[in-house]
Amino acid sequence: MKRNAAFAEAFNISPDHSDDHVPYSDITLDLFKENQAWGLSQERELRQFALDEDRKVLRCKPMQKNQRAFMHAFAEDFGFDSESHDQPPHRAVSIFKTPRFVSAPHKMLTQALRIRATQAASAPKTENLSAANVAEPFNALLLSSPKFGLTIDDVEAALSRDFAMQPSVKFETTFLPSDEILLRASSKNFANALSPAALEETLKVLKQAVAKTVADEELANSTLLCHADYSLNILRREQGMKTNPGGWNAVVSRAAQKTSKQEKVPDAPTRGRGGRVTLGLKKKKDPVGDDSA
Repeated sequence: MKRNAAFAEAFNISPDHSDDHVPYSDITLDLFKENQAWGLSQERELRQFALDEDRKVLRCKPMQKNQRAFMHAFAEDFGFDSESHDQPPHRAVSIFKTPRFVSAPHKMLTQALRIRATQAASAPKTENLSAANVAEPFNALLLSSPKFGLTIDDVEAALSRDFAMQPSVKFETTFLPSDEILLRASSKNFANALSPAALEETLKVLKQAVAKTVADEELANSTLLCHADYSLNILRREQGMKTNPGGWNAVVSRAAQKTSKQEKVPDAPTRGRGGRVTLGLKKKKDPVGDDSA
């Protein structure tokens, strides 16, 4: 309590904000709950940034994936814009002031967490059960079994025309440990952000163009819709689509085996005109699987 009081006094937080309004999203509070000590240090940084009228950009240190997710959600609660840059392990978040920003939230994260816990304890259990049964709307595209040697730049360059069809949506490309590529979508303009249902409908339309490009360019085995959380865990994926368990590497392997078998078969003699037997040289095929071109 003493720490919170000193914190509130330092950042001009009025003590009379005792209502039950929670100015933070559930995503922010869930991620804050995982590491509160670290979250409080980031809250101090963001509140100092909010008070400094001369600073327009806050550049954070490199962070882990779930920490970056917290910073994006937390910045949105303030009315800031944010973006990730650089590649792991140096990937970091930059936060920008926008015309939407007026002032920092009047409640601290610890206060909001206690209010939410009280509200959850008093909520009827039937409401929680019904909410759990609601499927999460699709918010991303998933490319399964990508081509060997593919990079993020290759994917974004190949799909840039398709993404331009939906200028209100931005995509973050991530290679997952499951040998899949995640294209997570979000609204570019937070002030006019698409609802989850509207974002899902947008992705359903865009998927047709993306799937065609993926097939034409041989980028991956298939394209499907999915829902990914801020930590990039796949919570739900489109049904009725099976991925190739071997992926692109299996295609290369089968082609190499086929070439090897052909080379083991001796060239059979061929009979030319006049009944004369000649030995023909079989033309070797170029080996399949070189993706460097």
